[in-house]
Amino acid sequence: MQADHPTEDPPRLLRPLPPWGAGVVFRALVYTLAVIVALLMVIVAVYVSLDVDEGSPEEIAVSMIGQVFANMAILAGIYWYVSRRGAGPGDFGFRSFDVGRWWWIVIAFVLASYATLAAYSGLVDLLESLLDRNVEFLMPESNIPDEVTESALVLVIAALFSVGVAPLTEEMFFRGFVLGGLSRSWGLVVAVIGSSLLFGLVHGQGGLIIPFSIVGAYLAFAYLYTRSLWGSVACHLTFNGISIAALALI
Repeated sequence: MQADHPTEDPPRLLRPLPPWGAGVVFRALVYTLAVIVALLMVIVAVYVSLDVDEGSPEEIAVSMIGQVFANMAILAGIYWYVSRRGAGPGDFGFRSFDVGRWWWIVIAFVLASYATLAAYSGLVDLLESLLDRNVEFLMPESNIPDEVTESALVLVIAALFSVGVAPLTEEMFFRGFVLGGLSRSWGLVVAVIGSSLLFGLVHGQGGLIIPFSIVGAYLAFAYLYTRSLWGSVACHLTFNGISIAALALI
């Protein structure tokens, strides 16, 4: 008599590996920097021509719209380049995702992420008291400015960007592209660490680098465990949605 076997394979790590490696990732980072510099030049020109006040809702709206175009340009360029090597959507992790099976991953991610931010904030407070010095620059702050609530239109733009654009484009870049390429060249551990640190760095505000790097590792786990980029997208979308809703309601 043969023993029963499970009907489904257990979750496995990144397989198959994408057809690009670390070299392509680094070239893409140079391209990304070039797009960002070009975007900043365009945004400054728009600010000057429209006489937009610094920190105003209009400035935030222009910045977010610019980020949408930048994200699209970056991913379009990367996808065009790697598609010449035979890459397709599946190589970026776009595979089927069963929400009914993996819903707990989303809840666990959200709880772990907010717990990480709270714990990190507590450690910064403790460090400040021990050193008896101001270390506010290490305190995490929302990268969505409070001024978005001053205009209904800007709040809608911020919500659409935070929930509709950022989760998909950022997961495709950091998890689908960067993690995949680094994993092929240097192995999964280095890939998770590298892509997570990069995720923390690009969120700009100094106090977010460490906690968001940890959150990036959580997103990498969600991607690898579910074997689908939609798993990390769902986590990212839920986190951003809660954050923008809290900002709008408080």
